[in-house]
Amino acid sequence: MFPKKFPNSIESMVRRAGKGGEPLHIIPLVDFYNSIALSHIVPAGGFDIDQMEEGLSLRLSREGDRFMALDEEEEINVPAGEVSYADGNQIVTRQFVWKQAKHLLLNEKTKNVFFVSEILGDLPYETADNVAKALVNGLWKCFGISTTAHILDERNTHLAISE
Repeated sequence: MFPKKFPNSIESMVRRAGKGGEPLHIIPLVDFYNSIALSHIVPAGGFDIDQMEEGLSLRLSREGDRFMALDEEEEINVPAGEVSYADGNQIVTRQFVWKQAKHLLLNEKTKNVFFVSEILGDLPYETADNVAKALVNGLWKCFGISTTAHILDERNTHLAISE
């Protein structure tokens, strides 16, 4: 597990929910995937794929990778070796699912989204299947969007998406 210094997104949301009050409202798509994350207690996120420059990859950060956090105004260099989602040399999440960048951020004009949820540790495979079904069914019910979900794991390590 990550050091306390790097809580993943669901740990932060659960901690915030435990303090009471109204849930944080961002935009409908983000509120939607946050509700799925909270109902299944798994981290989730979304990326605006129309803003991608080189394509999304899950990899270890490298020398020269850059990151601009949501709450910052300047980019920083990312140390090599962090598990990250990246678009070329732009890191879009640090420490797997700890902190999201401004790059690929969903907004009210977003049209094409890549949603991701990581099922880490000893959670059963059914958790991934339930999250995928909730995502697909909820997108249809709430937004009228028909889509498919794909689960990547040690048996299925590659996803090819065609337009």
